[in-house]
Amino acid sequence: MVCLAERYLAQMTLLFKFAEQYELANGEIVGQKVFEGRIVWDGRDQEVEVILTASQDTLIGAALLQPYTLTIDYPNQAVRLTKNRRTKHRP
Repeated sequence: MVCLAERYLAQMTLLFKFAEQYELANGEIVGQKVFEGRIVWDGRDQEVEVILTASQDTLIGAALLQPYTLTIDYPNQAVRLTKNRRTKHRP
């Protein structure tokens, strides 16, 4: 799943799939429309579920990160993805 800012809507071709409720970190329940879209990830064109929000942040779901090791260096404000050699990518 990918969560994108609504400002990207005009740049994408999305197909409405369904509406779903999500619980936010503060406990609030919100309804969101879920779309089908395509992204290029790790050099490959992939179909993903997309949620559009008023936030300016982009979030990616854990499924896209499965073939990687994620390292977060808080003091240096750096994030690194290292592809695992033996893990096959699962869409």
